[in-house]
Amino acid sequence: AEDSLRQRMTICQLQDVADSEAVTRWKPVCRRLGVTRDIFVEAEKAGSNDPSEVFVAALESWHDEQGDNATVSVLVEALEKSGFSKVAKTLKYKVKNNTAPR
Repeated sequence: AEDSLRQRMTICQLQDVADSEAVTRWKPVCRRLGVTRDIFVEAEKAGSNDPSEVFVAALESWHDEQGDNATVSVLVEALEKSGFSKVAKTLKYKVKNNTAPR
């Protein structure tokens, strides 16, 4: 089951995280992932006024930039360190149990 956390994130998983309560403080999560200020600006332009859209745009940029290093465990760690342990736990559960996003 631990191997599943080393898998590359899917776009559906990114969307699921963006739709969680982590959206309220998406910038700290993204900073921990190494997302740059330039990407924040681009994400905000692409995502209009919807924080969930902005968050998913930033996560997708991270996902594209990091390639195979954009793993579930990396995002889980960023969520936990940003105070979203419940979101991290839910993501880990869904990945380990191979359940579809809500």
